[in-house]
Amino acid sequence: MLQDLRHSCGVCNGCCASVYVVVFLSLQFLGPIQLYINRMLTDVKQMFFMFMVTILAFSMSLTRLFAYYQGMTRIEDGELEEQPDQFAKYQPVFQCCPK
Repeated sequence: MLQDLRHSCGVCNGCCASVYVVVFLSLQFLGPIQLYINRMLTDVKQMFFMFMVTILAFSMSLTRLFAYYQGMTRIEDGELEEQPDQFAKYQPVFQCCPK
């Protein structure tokens, strides 16, 4: 009984594998819809690239702007406070949650 169950599972897995192969091969010949999907993905890649360039330029400009204040201290209410280095270095700019 147990051997029959294992055999049927093997047959089922083989059928699933053959269906996956057929579906994969049929997706390569979709025609016009595949062209539109490729063009759409190209547009998404371009937008992502422009977004990353903008974020990088913004972080570099903030780093350059706040580098002047790195290591500065001030006295407020009789206590010495040091300027945090959150924007004065590149690595903390990309951290979403300050420690």
